[in-house]
Amino acid sequence: MRCVPEIFDSRFIQSVLYVGANKFRQCHLPDFINAGIAVTILEPFCDNVVALLKMGHHVLLGDVRACSVMFYPKQFDATFWWHGPEHIPKTQLAGTLQAIEYATRKLVVLGAPWGESKQGTDYGNIYETHIDDMEPGYFLDKDYNTEVIGQRHAAPMQNNIIAWKWLIKKQAARVTK
Repeated sequence: MRCVPEIFDSRFIQSVLYVGANKFRQCHLPDFINAGIAVTILEPFCDNVVALLKMGHHVLLGDVRACSVMFYPKQFDATFWWHGPEHIPKTQLAGTLQAIEYATRKLVVLGAPWGESKQGTDYGNIYETHIDDMEPGYFLDKDYNTEVIGQRHAAPMQNNIIAWKWLIKKQAARVTK
């Protein structure tokens, strides 16, 4: 990931909370595993938990909105929430981001569709429904850096907002080679 390559560097990140994996899609999960980073997947839908456990992953059943309670004190070097903020009402998203930051020591990386992205319940999973459209300004207002890829309102998975926030000073976070 060109905007935050440290997310896949095991000299800096030893543990990651991965939110957004399901039984059909685990974007970037192999990157963490191949780097030797310990991954904990947080998933709210029971069928996905069972399928991911059968694949051999460390998975917890739970809702990302409860991170600050589930993971007290901070337990992860990074949290990676890939295509998930659009599933939370914006009225709850600010609190959810605070909960994630509370559970994370170094770096939070988020991915979301850029602009309008309609999606309903899929394979019986109500958590797949897109509740709100995401724009870079929302994350910028929460002190996240952002980068956009693709075209706004493009077909699903053909555009992204990548948002990241260092919870430590970036100069101290960089790993020299």
